[in-house]
Amino acid sequence: MEEHLTKSGEIQLPMSYEIVKRIVIKKDEQEVWCSWDSNNVHPRNWTLREWNSGTRMLRERGREYLDRFIIYNYWTGCLQPGNRNRYSNTADWFTRHNKRWSWRSDTHDWDCYKLFPGFDNQGERDSYEEYLKSQHGDKITTELEWLKPEFIDELYQAFVKREKIPVAKIGDIIEFDTPIEFQSGSKYSRFEVIRYGRKGIRFQVPQINHMHFNIRGWRDKPYTILD
Repeated sequence: MEEHLTKSGEIQLPMSYEIVKRIVIKKDEQEVWCSWDSNNVHPRNWTLREWNSGTRMLRERGREYLDRFIIYNYWTGCLQPGNRNRYSNTADWFTRHNKRWSWRSDTHDWDCYKLFPGFDNQGERDSYEEYLKSQHGDKITTELEWLKPEFIDELYQAFVKREKIPVAKIGDIIEFDTPIEFQSGSKYSRFEVIRYGRKGIRFQVPQINHMHFNIRGWRDKPYTILD
């Protein structure tokens, strides 16, 4: 993933993005390791390897800055979940619950063209990047410095909140606080999280193998992961 990430302003995935299988942050070594590869590379390499820019961010800016950077790139679509994690779950939850932050209405106003007139001019952009580097010494300059602080703060607070909620994974048995009611009139509280062919995440009622369900917005419904 590039250190300087730009956005098109359209509601679509970037032409090139990273499919993320795993992110490992080693606190003792102060290193960031990732299993990821580009969507337009074949065959893909899922080897866990050090993300040098992430390691630099962790050491020079701290863990919170790194978390903000990762969440933001999930939100923009520059990172796509090969496997779900706290970052991708937060970005999805934030997108569903914060409609006021919109690509189409906000992007060009607040991160580039209004704050930095002439941003679309490469010379002006290079000049501003040099200014940021002069302010931060030899530290990494990323797009986070160009964004509305209130947006980044709100996105990060969603991460802090969601981090405390256990996220169910394939094979877990979960019990919703409020039973899920289906069109048939049946109500069930307890489900097993399964992967059903190419249809992605689905649920089955334990001990009733033929009953499979999709549950819309299930990550936002209070539930308990059972042992």
